[in-house]
Amino acid sequence: MKPLKIYINVATRWNSTHRMLERCIFLRKPVNRYAENQPDLDVLTDKEWELMELLCAFLWPFKNCTDCLQSTTRPEIDRVFWAYNRMFNEIDDFRDTLARREVKRQPWTAELMKALDSMESRLQKYYQKTDRPAVYVDAMILNPKIKLIMFKGAEWDAGDADKYKRDCKDRYEASYDQLVFNSSSGPSYAMKRTAGQMEEDDYERYLSYMIEENTANEFDKYIGSPRENVKSALEYWRTHAAEWPRLGRMVRDVFSVPPSGSGVERQFSIAGRVATWQRNQLSAKRISDIMMYKNHMARSGCLLEVASEWADTTISGEIESEDEENEEEEQDAVRTLAEWRSNWKAGLKRIKP
Repeated sequence: MKPLKIYINVATRWNSTHRMLERCIFLRKPVNRYAENQPDLDVLTDKEWELMELLCAFLWPFKNCTDCLQSTTRPEIDRVFWAYNRMFNEIDDFRDTLARREVKRQPWTAELMKALDSMESRLQKYYQKTDRPAVYVDAMILNPKIKLIMFKGAEWDAGDADKYKRDCKDRYEASYDQLVFNSSSGPSYAMKRTAGQMEEDDYERYLSYMIEENTANEFDKYIGSPRENVKSALEYWRTHAAEWPRLGRMVRDVFSVPPSGSGVERQFSIAGRVATWQRNQLSAKRISDIMMYKNHMARSGCLLEVASEWADTTISGEIESEDEENEEEEQDAVRTLAEWRSNWKAGLKRIKP
């Protein structure tokens, strides 16, 4: 088989356990072969491999959810409630599976049940923090494919849909409903016209526009319109922001919030690869510029190309500088050795009778 490394289970990496199990199952024959040739290792039995496959299949939905929440290229915060609901449902389904009579007899069932309880308590700890920020609820309502339909599911209370709709409308009216836009946002009738220049339907369009503006705001019209089967809420609002200018401003504020802090952690990792010990004199401004430039190049799909002449001169310069440093180190070592020998001989002369 092609040589592959086995991933390590790291406590600070969410998907490391699934990656480790998946790679071990793929390398089952090489792992068994290696264990057979090592006298201090035990070969895994077929039942243990089956348990490993069971755990890998159970952890796959959690890996999928965390990958969605860690995304930074196309983050969509409306996936947060869906991710939590799916993970809770997976825990409940797996707990029902372990409660069956034929599975309950297994020696590892009690340990897995304990692990499920720990997983559920940890998820509840983070899930409870979604009650305070209104951005999670607003993101779901502002998704034209969801709106209020998800709040009417079995996992939600009966009055959650009306409550969240009322709260979201209050936030819209408080911060966005009174925004004033230029004439391009809607029809304008400030230009004076003579009776002969006025078109026949101009007055009707004016009345319909005024009646529509005074009877319902953009939020009510958006909620009252049918849901649309769109693939991405971001793409929908990219093309319909002009149709709902005030609601589009609210969408911009809501969907700019990332679902998780993984993007910030990635930036710290990138900064660690930029500010290495060979480049420890870089200023904070220069490190920030390099990171922003690399991010821009990666998003635009451009690869950095190094001229061959520059690479040759740089490599030759590095080799020459390394040779000079080696020569200096050798000369320093020779001088140090000579001094040590002279001091040692002088010491011998002093201790002779």
